[in-house]
Amino acid sequence: MGGASNDMDIESTAHHEAGHIVVAAVQRLRLLPQGLGVDPQGEGLACYFKQPDASDLSVERVIVATFAGFKAQKHFCDESSHAPPPDYTEEIIRNSSGPPKACCSESLKNV
Repeated sequence: MGGASNDMDIESTAHHEAGHIVVAAVQRLRLLPQGLGVDPQGEGLACYFKQPDASDLSVERVIVATFAGFKAQKHFCDESSHAPPPDYTEEIIRNSSGPPKACCSESLKNV
């Protein structure tokens, strides 16, 4: 175990999660102390806070940071990129109102 396909999964997930974190920081979303991680099985996690208000700009920033994972993964590892689920944007918008919430975007292999 731990062969080439697992290494490719880890690399692909690393690019995916890095895309989330880099763009979240550029969008001025607060990052959680847990930051970013990729485990030996190729599962990943990128954690950042949503903005405290439900303004269009705030929602847009979260959506951009969320989809940046897919974009980075596609750019660097096109053959193993995972497309976002069709209703992903609607779910982000639906969950964006109210007090600040943590938005931990996991690797979408199991979605």
